[in-house]
Amino acid sequence: MSAAGTALVSLLLVLYLQQIRNWTPLRTSMAFLPYAVVLVVVGRLSGRLIARWGAHRVASAGLALAAGGLLQLAGVDPQTGYGLGLLPGLALLPAGVALSFSAGSVIALAGVRPEQAGLVGGVLNTAMEVGPTAGLALLTALATARTAHLETGGADLPDATTSGYAWAFAVTGVAFAVLAAAMAVTARAGPHRST
Repeated sequence: MSAAGTALVSLLLVLYLQQIRNWTPLRTSMAFLPYAVVLVVVGRLSGRLIARWGAHRVASAGLALAAGGLLQLAGVDPQTGYGLGLLPGLALLPAGVALSFSAGSVIALAGVRPEQAGLVGGVLNTAMEVGPTAGLALLTALATARTAHLETGGADLPDATTSGYAWAFAVTGVAFAVLAAAMAVTARAGPHRST
């Protein structure tokens, strides 16, 4: 799920910045620098957080942060500014993704016998490859359907397109929030300090 969220943001925000806002490819790339920095920094800290709080709690927090980032991006419109409109989402989402990826890997491999670790790791990696593809296909279909619906209602193309993107961000954000809540319930169900 986290991988689908990152793929969605990468594709739709690039399209938004270049086609709606008419940004150059270089300027668009620079807009994603904070995203990359936060992803790397939080990824490096995630091991310590998992050791202290447990993988289930860290996964829940990560999903909640990612949901917050996506819901922030769901407010996008054709005039959204970068500093207050996009940057908060581009900071929250990668922080959440880094935490949920790391914790999810720990959860997936917890309790696995050493002779099956390779198999489980392979299934995990396959899921991380298939998830973004399937999720991106579904979410771009939702964005396109929303855009088409608004265009038939008389909205101009930039407004309709941006609203479609916002709709996809919102749907994904809500899905992340539901997963965060489910993971929080799982974390409370028993002691998961190290897993």
